[in-house]
Amino acid sequence: MPIFVLDVGCGIRKQPGAIGIDRNPASRPDVLVDLDQFPYPFADNSFDRITAIHVIEHLNDVIRAMEEFHRLLRPGGTLRIETPHYTDYSSFCDPTHKNHLNSFSFRY
Repeated sequence: MPIFVLDVGCGIRKQPGAIGIDRNPASRPDVLVDLDQFPYPFADNSFDRITAIHVIEHLNDVIRAMEEFHRLLRPGGTLRIETPHYTDYSSFCDPTHKNHLNSFSFRY
């Protein structure tokens, strides 16, 4: 059975074999989506894996995004998130970062 992967905020380096969504048309995503508008255009339990690599710090509502990821993941699915730690200078250097997160941020 195939594994279905969603690459949220895929940018120009979409994961091979994944469905890439991004808000930037220059990224040439599979689906052009405003990542701050929910729900995303997929049915519940559509994906075995979701990745959001250096994405959630740019979103307006991290909690709503996490709820959306939960809706889209199949039972037993995996979610991989990478984001700069709030103590890292890079967290504050990018003016498009709306959230500064740490390991406690994901205890919701």
